[in-house]
Amino acid sequence: MRTLVVFALLSCPLVAQAASPVRVYLNRDGATLVAGRDDPARGRSLIAGNGDGGQVTIPPFAGGDRRWRSVVACVRRQFAPFAVDIVDARPTTGDYTMIMVGGGPALLGMGDGISGIAPADAEVLRNAVGFALSDAVDSDPDATCATIAHETGHTLGLDHARACGDLMSYEDCGPKRFLDESAACGEYEDRACDSGQATQNSYQYLARAVGLRGAPTDPATNDDDAIDDDASDDGDAIDDASDDGDSDDDASDDDASDASDDSDVDDASDDASDDAIDDASDRPTYPGCTHGGHASAPPVVAPAAPAAPQIELDTHGDQVAGDRWIEIDVRASAPDGVADVALAWASPDGTFLWSCAAPPDDAPVLCRQRGDRFHFFLRVGLGERAVAAVVTDGGGRQTASEPRSLVLAAR
Repeated sequence: MRTLVVFALLSCPLVAQAASPVRVYLNRDGATLVAGRDDPARGRSLIAGNGDGGQVTIPPFAGGDRRWRSVVACVRRQFAPFAVDIVDARPTTGDYTMIMVGGGPALLGMGDGISGIAPADAEVLRNAVGFALSDAVDSDPDATCATIAHETGHTLGLDHARACGDLMSYEDCGPKRFLDESAACGEYEDRACDSGQATQNSYQYLARAVGLRGAPTDPATNDDDAIDDDASDDGDAIDDASDDGDSDDDASDDDASDASDDSDVDDASDDASDDAIDDASDRPTYPGCTHGGHASAPPVVAPAAPAAPQIELDTHGDQVAGDRWIEIDVRASAPDGVADVALAWASPDGTFLWSCAAPPDDAPVLCRQRGDRFHFFLRVGLGERAVAAVVTDGGGRQTASEPRSLVLAAR
């Protein structure tokens, strides 16, 4: 029996309940996605940066129409209690998350046994792009359904759960659902949840975060065959469907799109330079820079006005695990508004200034703004670095925070 692993990408605090149903588009048609901030309508995906040359082409679902109908029906059953609309036709208006269904893990530079990956932010994402790599489970409807439900769960804010029967669990113990049961988070050992809570109740979290659809549904009465859809009618159901309990892994950000809509993809490649990740071989476990050595302090730009912006720089500690993606957060405000925030970064290779409004296309640096918070993601090496935040206010004046030293340690 194969062990199937799924990943989630990123983590942030919980947010309030979603105001309207979340739409999730299951794309069976295949697409070419380019690296960048998740944007389903424009064919962009942070995770696509793991593909060859900073993009990935996902082939169509290989299971045929009958199996596809089984998969869609199964996923809809899993989310039936909640305000989540599962569709398999691309929406033409409004926000939607897209789950690409097809292909195998090698397309994203991942090893055998990986059946899915999606951004995760400990909150509801409405424009995320995730991947259910159905070739890894031979397009089996049960396993594909479990992978899609698991990865969609990550885009809605769920962490991995240690309760075996939960769709967010790595364990393999038969059919799964979103359990109304508090359990520790973790993959194979208990840990605190990405939300900061000690435990997670998947059912209650979704009820709170996206809302219930009509009258609450008792999860205990959910059809035990929820993963057991019309696949029984499909003569070629695969016997390793039992592995789909593991296919709900995560990879843990934001969203991807279906390039089968040529009108969306034509300009996706034109815009890819805005967000492209230069090194497609980097794994998405957070973004960064170069290796080793002692870093000099980045340049500090003195404020040009008496009323200086307020800047809070958070490196999440003076020593963090290196040789991976890391997150650096900046909170900024100014009397006449903040036009942009840049990250000044000093490494043995030189000193760099990376704008959040226009991330570089020649370095593994991404940035996402949410209100007065700016989240930078960098692919880093090992050794000492220096970092500062540079704020440009509405009048074009620049102010820098005090530089901080950062040690990127071996894990």
